[in-house]
Amino acid sequence: MGEKVPAPGGPCHRFPGRPSAQEPGQQDLGPLRGLPGGFAPALTVHVVVTVAGALLAGWSHGRAKALGRR
Repeated sequence: MGEKVPAPGGPCHRFPGRPSAQEPGQQDLGPLRGLPGGFAPALTVHVVVTVAGALLAGWSHGRAKALGRR
């Protein structure tokens, strides 16, 4: 019989215990899965949330510094 090929997402044959890469076309967007438009809108949401988080962190750092906590 032939050699068994691991299923997509299963263990990698070169590195046992490590999952193999997903096949192209399979996207795990998590909570953004239902977002219409696919990858581009999901990427836009990730960028906007990252920038908002950086702005919030900068604001809170400045406020803590002004209050003498930093």
